Amino acid sequence: MTTEAVLNQGFIPEWTFADRLRKARLASGLTQEEFAEQLGAKPGAYSHWEAGRNTPRNLVALAQRIEMLVGIPAAWTLGIMNDVPDNGGPGTRSPKLKPVSERKPLD
Repeated sequence: MTTEAVLNQGFIPEWTFADRLRKARLASGLTQEEFAEQLGAKPGAYSHWEAGRNTPRNLVALAQRIEMLVGIPAAWTLGIMNDVPDNGGPGTRSPKLKPVSERKPLD
């Protein structure tokens, strides 16, 4: 299929959970290791999630932590909401996260 044929059909690619994780992390400006630490996950587990090799046990909890961390709605991270609200972008909130040592691991 040519690019022109794809464009004429109105093809819109679907983003996977892994794609959305990557986009959220990149919007935060953190490395995979830093983002994993902020989420209370092991860096190796997080890199597998972002690569699409595995998924976390509790997707909703992870999406909620991402929302608290960078302000991206959990519904968007979960793929429930496709529109990105015009709220000034990620990181506009001042999150009050528990210290990493007090959070439950996600993996």
